[in-house]
Amino acid sequence: MATVTGYFSILQIKPGASIAEIKAAYRKRAKELHPDRNTSPTAHQDFILLTEAYEYLSANPNATETSYSSAHQQPPGYQQQQARQRAATYANMQYSDFVQSDFYRETEAMVVIAHHVAVLFAVLAMLGLFVVFVIVLGPAVGGIASLLIAAFAIPLLTKLVPANGPLGFSLLGKSLLLITKSRWLPALLIGVFNCYVFLAIGLQTLVPFSLLWQLYLLLTLITLGLFKGVIKPTGRFRAYFFSFFVAPLLFSLFLTLNYMFSHSPVNEKYEYAMGSENTRQGQQSTTLIQLPDDSYSQFPGLRVFLDYEQMQGTTTITYTFEKGLFGIPVMKDYRFE
Repeated sequence: MATVTGYFSILQIKPGASIAEIKAAYRKRAKELHPDRNTSPTAHQDFILLTEAYEYLSANPNATETSYSSAHQQPPGYQQQQARQRAATYANMQYSDFVQSDFYRETEAMVVIAHHVAVLFAVLAMLGLFVVFVIVLGPAVGGIASLLIAAFAIPLLTKLVPANGPLGFSLLGKSLLLITKSRWLPALLIGVFNCYVFLAIGLQTLVPFSLLWQLYLLLTLITLGLFKGVIKPTGRFRAYFFSFFVAPLLFSLFLTLNYMFSHSPVNEKYEYAMGSENTRQGQQSTTLIQLPDDSYSQFPGLRVFLDYEQMQGTTTITYTFEKGLFGIPVMKDYRFE
């Protein structure tokens, strides 16, 4: 039976390698060992062991010899016998067919997505820099300053973008489609749900903004700490999935239930003043309103609005608050008058 040391050896990686490094190593070694390209008498078995190693370490990247005992104590998401059967099937394929399989293409999908995200971040960073300098310093001076800083910033930003990474909307779309078939889909959906609840419900709940994001962060850190220090490690993905997605989800569900099953509506009416900011064109109004006695100053969701046109010509706002299921008040409606 292969050992963890053997797994690292055939993939030619060191213990502690990241998921991305494991995937990259597998793609490189599969090209070398696939029986369709390798004439060695042991190529078939070597390729089966390579794929077995890849599947095991993908499910349990923190594996050590002491954590590996037998096929009866396998990490979640990994079954040795099934992995060997799949590997035998891939070994009997032509290499050109193997690299077109979902199994192989999934090893590239996360890299493709990460590369697109990195490129997008770099582009937005440069555009944001240009806009800020033009607004603050004016078109001429701001444009020159942006170019000078970009000369130093671009080399740093390019380090965030993987070298020779693939680009293309078609490739990105295929990668996203492949991810929907993998274990990352629940993480993606939960992440989107958590973001929606934070913006659409959390900011309408009378929990101070600073406390709101700190509670999300605290739950994440506590869960991550439990996996690091108390719960026996069962794979990096499992620890991160529960820490960064499931733990915040519990708080999101708490906020959602509190909001959905609220009752006893009460109206509060305030005169308000439109907020303003300094620009090169002078003072300009914003949709951040100011309430008497700085009421609800810790709740930006109650004072920032997107419907600027609806606010024009109004001087008062009426909030409708309800008592949440768990006793935390929520703002369910508002109207300008």
